[in-house]
Amino acid sequence: MNYLKISILIFIFSCTDRKFKDEIIAIDYFDTHTEITVSKNYEVEKLLLECDDRLITLYNTKQGNSFNLFSIKEDNYKISILKGSDTLFQSVQYIYDTSFEGFIVDFPDVKQGDCIVIRPPNGSATIIDGGYGTSSEGMGEWTGAGVPYLLNYLYDAEINNIKNAIITHDDSDHKGGIIDLINSNDFTVENIFLPGESQLYTGDSIKIDDDLFGKIINPFPEKSDDNNNSVVMVLKYDEIDFLFTGDLENEGEMNLIDKNLLYDIEVLKVAHHGSRYSSTNEFLNITKPEFSIIMSGEGNPYNHPSEDTLVRLKNSSIYRTDKFGSIRIITDGKNLQTINF
Repeated sequence: MNYLKISILIFIFSCTDRKFKDEIIAIDYFDTHTEITVSKNYEVEKLLLECDDRLITLYNTKQGNSFNLFSIKEDNYKISILKGSDTLFQSVQYIYDTSFEGFIVDFPDVKQGDCIVIRPPNGSATIIDGGYGTSSEGMGEWTGAGVPYLLNYLYDAEINNIKNAIITHDDSDHKGGIIDLINSNDFTVENIFLPGESQLYTGDSIKIDDDLFGKIINPFPEKSDDNNNSVVMVLKYDEIDFLFTGDLENEGEMNLIDKNLLYDIEVLKVAHHGSRYSSTNEFLNITKPEFSIIMSGEGNPYNHPSEDTLVRLKNSSIYRTDKFGSIRIITDGKNLQTINF
């Protein structure tokens, strides 16, 4: 993440040193922030930790990049700070340690397309959309067309068993990777949900894991345009709610509002790659996402995400695959952590 931060630090030290994984951590507490100095092999790196009521963000002040973002909902929770997959320091307790394989939702970077992989602790994966895949070629690097990004992700993650594969609607930038998955002999797919064939509708539910179900709130049997016929799913994991929206636009959002199907959530997969025709103020005033994930290709000619949409999402922490690459969310059902991978 590219955050530009200019800080004038008054060095009034209240210092705590911790040693973890052969690194010395000096933590200096100030009124407005916490400064962390990491020393390893005589190399010193300064990190800045900024806090508000909901979020704790870690910045690398040397490079101007944000490493991780935490949502802390309980005052008695402690945190660990991660750098990639390596823990820089660990306090008494945080959501999980870096070796934990808990409830994970991945947003693999497939360029100009959607792809969500839901990975419950004890079950096989559920995949929503898969980008262009190999079904389209010669469309420009920004599309991701011609590259099996979803399959490559699954190979790297060593995921072989798929419980559900869902195509939200009949657009190439959503269905192509799922078609690659279906045609591959390397994976077992238990359930396949396709537009117009094994179509999902409002009121249906999808079993994700034991006692964990995704609730379908769109589309309705009456036809609309393709984007507003997108499968929209709400997934509640303990106290954390995810909303996956396909390419839903303002008409579809208003329909969900009129039917009282929306509520306050924590994580939003922003609709239609951040198009200005989605994520209306009315929709966001109800859903109030803390984390917003935008999936789009760098340099795309549609100017996704729209500046208008980014402004409307200003009260949410925005993660973009065109800027940060693949995004992972880990939760224990009460707190959230995001990691770029």
